[in-house]
Amino acid sequence: AAAGQGAGDPRPAEGGRRGVSCFKKLPGVRLPERKQGLIRFLCLNIEEQPMWMRQKFERLCIACGGLHHCALREVMTTEKTVESIAYRYHVDERTLRKLRKEFYESW
Repeated sequence: AAAGQGAGDPRPAEGGRRGVSCFKKLPGVRLPERKQGLIRFLCLNIEEQPMWMRQKFERLCIACGGLHHCALREVMTTEKTVESIAYRYHVDERTLRKLRKEFYESW
């Protein structure tokens, strides 16, 4: 098998990067990939962040999400799909994606 393609092989496959999450830049969000990634990973680990950052996060969820702030919080702090969260909270997927975009650009 080629590097990174055998079972248990820690080496990355051709062109792969070891230790890099599968974060992918969101289309339509007017931020560079690195800044989007920074925001995403801070939110995924929000409970480990300082109080001022957790407060900023909560303020942005409420400001950007409005009535859907709980759904937006779940989008930003979990790896669940937008589709499953939209279904759970009875929110249109397009609405939730728009709120996520606003969250990123307001950070």
